[in-house]
Amino acid sequence: SYNLGGFPMIHDMMITKDYIVFVIPPVEVDAWGAATRSRPVAELLKYDKNKGMKILVFPQRGGKPVVELVSRPSAMVFHHCNAYQDGDSIIFDS
Repeated sequence: SYNLGGFPMIHDMMITKDYIVFVIPPVEVDAWGAATRSRPVAELLKYDKNKGMKILVFPQRGGKPVVELVSRPSAMVFHHCNAYQDGDSIIFDS
């Protein structure tokens, strides 16, 4: 398990031959609002420009991330595709 702190928006992930890659934008979900359905979905998301976008790379067989990057300045991207390994690098399109 891995503690992300809070409830970040994880829209999708990518899988390569050996790794699982998560790109996590600095967007938090109001979990209480979602559970109670007290507000429209768009109002449950909060972008925090002071946090960076995280990229976490986990081995497919489990364990701690082998790579943890945080972008600066902050960024927002989702809908990823075409992830693959090229030597020691992981390449993906967003």
